[in-house]
Amino acid sequence: MRIRLLALTLLMACGPGDRQERPSRPGDDPTPDSDDPLEQPDPGPGADTDVDTDEAPTEVPGDTGMVECVDPADYLQTTLWPQLVGTTCIACHSNEGLAKTSNLVLQRTAVPGAMDHNLDVLTQMALKEQDGESWLLLKPQNLVPHGGGAILSSGDAGVQLLQSFITAVANSTACEDESPGVDPGENPGVDPGEDPSEDTGAVDTGMEEPEGLGLTLMSPVSTLRKATLVLAGRLPTAQEEAQVRAGGESALVYTLWQVMGDDDFADRMVVLLNDVFLTDRWFVRNEGIGILDINRYPSVLWWQDVETDDLSRYFVLTNEAITREPLMLARHILREDRPWTEILTADYMMANTWLELAYGVYEGDIPLPDDPAANEWHEMDLEDYPHAGVLTTVSFLNRYPTTSTNRNRHRSWFFYKTFLDTDIMTFANRPVDTTGTQVANPTLNDPNCTVCHTTMDPVAGLFQNWNLEGAYRPPADGWYDDMLAPGFGGVDIPDTELEEALPWLGAQAVLDPRFDVASVKMVLKLLTGVEPLTADTAGDDPVLLAALLEQDAWISDVATEFRSRGHDLKWVVEQVVVSHWFRAIEDDGAAESLKQRTGAARFLSPEELHDKIEATVGMPWIRPADGASYLKKVYNLMYGGIDSHLITERLREPSSVMESVATLMANDMACKVVPRDFMLPTTQRTLFPHVEMDQAPIKADGTADTVAEVDIRRNLQWLFLRLLGEDLTTTDPEIDAAYDLLSDAWVQGRDDIDDGTVTSNLPWDCQVREDVWTGATLPSDQMVKADDDHAMRAWMTVVIYLLTDYRFLHE
Repeated sequence: MRIRLLALTLLMACGPGDRQERPSRPGDDPTPDSDDPLEQPDPGPGADTDVDTDEAPTEVPGDTGMVECVDPADYLQTTLWPQLVGTTCIACHSNEGLAKTSNLVLQRTAVPGAMDHNLDVLTQMALKEQDGESWLLLKPQNLVPHGGGAILSSGDAGVQLLQSFITAVANSTACEDESPGVDPGENPGVDPGEDPSEDTGAVDTGMEEPEGLGLTLMSPVSTLRKATLVLAGRLPTAQEEAQVRAGGESALVYTLWQVMGDDDFADRMVVLLNDVFLTDRWFVRNEGIGILDINRYPSVLWWQDVETDDLSRYFVLTNEAITREPLMLARHILREDRPWTEILTADYMMANTWLELAYGVYEGDIPLPDDPAANEWHEMDLEDYPHAGVLTTVSFLNRYPTTSTNRNRHRSWFFYKTFLDTDIMTFANRPVDTTGTQVANPTLNDPNCTVCHTTMDPVAGLFQNWNLEGAYRPPADGWYDDMLAPGFGGVDIPDTELEEALPWLGAQAVLDPRFDVASVKMVLKLLTGVEPLTADTAGDDPVLLAALLEQDAWISDVATEFRSRGHDLKWVVEQVVVSHWFRAIEDDGAAESLKQRTGAARFLSPEELHDKIEATVGMPWIRPADGASYLKKVYNLMYGGIDSHLITERLREPSSVMESVATLMANDMACKVVPRDFMLPTTQRTLFPHVEMDQAPIKADGTADTVAEVDIRRNLQWLFLRLLGEDLTTTDPEIDAAYDLLSDAWVQGRDDIDDGTVTSNLPWDCQVREDVWTGATLPSDQMVKADDDHAMRAWMTVVIYLLTDYRFLHE
């Protein structure tokens, strides 16, 4: 993997090997033929159109024969691309843009090897001259005919940026010739007095880590804990932890694949992927029934003719089936180890009994609502319906609706952004005249509009067979003739394929390397909770700029391998988990800006926190009246969740309201779990396997109980490991602090009981009277109502202390 941390001052010495060349691929020809006269003007009589790459380098003003050595590759990546070319020029000069047939066709950074290609084409344009001036300066100023008109003018910062690049290109040969180089026998990164093979204790992941960023990796065992919580909503089993502790990194990878083989992983990915598709909008609002075309599928309300008392349950099950079809496709692909390309190319849909009933294709007796077989999902081919993965699911099409004027452009935008890592809305960096345009049909003819619509409209046309309600209704009169012809990647769809336009689009899209990059970036965000770095988010922060280059190289490498492995998304999950983007520990030397974008500081979503609570304390946080999850249902939005409708981005920084919810959770869970755990035999306890309630830190005479202290500290050590994942010694300062808290709470509570300030009875909600899972009343001998010595309430204090800890609410 290439990891290149660049000197941002751009005054570094250039030498051989600074830029890593990649083999050329079809389509990478930097000088394609062009039929556009504006992009290939006649340079005029006497103009020198030959490119002389051996021209003497420009001398630095004020110096005597000194050449300024700036590496063009480094300057392009760190300065020219984020400040000009990658934000302005590429809007037209890309494979989808207006200048796609010109001599300057750039590739977006999503494409593996893009920056190498971009350097080549920009270098050739920089070396091409007219009257002694580089075309790279003349074109954007429209000093030679430019299809986009004058983008820059003399004195603009962009002109200075281009001039610096041109100078760097002109000087690069001389810089390489004058570079002193490095003796192959020397290793400048190793002190001659050090043994480079000496074990430093660092984790060997088989990949380079960002040098100088102040990051180290958590151990394989700690990574396993974090991964199982994020990927499966549980803690690792004793066997899983033992094999990773014994086998290290290789065992970690092996165990990850075991975790990903369970249904818990596929179910967890359904929750994560809804953050991408947002199709649960209909599920959480019970509106899925209304999105299925009742004229085409009149059996959508099938349960109304069934004589049963379970009509409401049938409604809920059918609503969920209609809504979650696209997510169940993703789950199926992961469970069956299918290539991820099927998310766009699957020639089938997913259905269970309730969806078959809604579509009117079910044959057989109506099952009971709790019949497990009725809830099993399977592949189904709907007759006369051209399936194309999620693109043709009714839930997806209604979540991204269209209108008679929008003409599927919303769907096209989402398609590009989600599956090809291309946000069309960022193409138009020039301000658009809001007073109106005098150009006829501006989306086809006005450059202010075509900069986006040239890419957007052909794919919009490929959705033509699905109407405003997402029903399959091919237009009787064909597609609009005042839009660009339906197609993708500059290729019009053949007329013979129009009836299956979206299957054609899916097949074309998965061949595009941007599909691979989009998939990698999707997994990276879902597992880390952080958007991948961009030039905009990095800004001028030198640490983030270095991290951006390192992350782009990592994404490119993973995306390339992802394709070669048959688009196995589980392999991408593995790569993210073992990377420092997922498992970095922020040392004191790490910049604050980097801490927020790497490693373990990941604020848990409501769904993730719900799973973590149940996994660690052995009980879910649910409302007793109806068993509803407080975090998934009751307080979901208050705790930063989404409704997949109006609220589509999760909060990643806790607010005061979220802190209140967390405090309520900790108090409620401690109240319920501590008495129930103590009532179990020691060997069956989740939180208190090493201590009994009668073991107090302070004896009745006020002296310390040193014998009890040993067991209490062992149990505190266990709680820190169980709840926070921290393996501490019993004399660690954290254990000392928790022990003092327990002791103070115990003494204060016992004194309050003695003087009658508080009763010995537990609060009603903390008493154990019912089975937490079934709600059934317990036999009287199994009930816990009193806390005579204030022991349970003292331990509740410690549990509250840990459940509100930053390390519990984050992972």
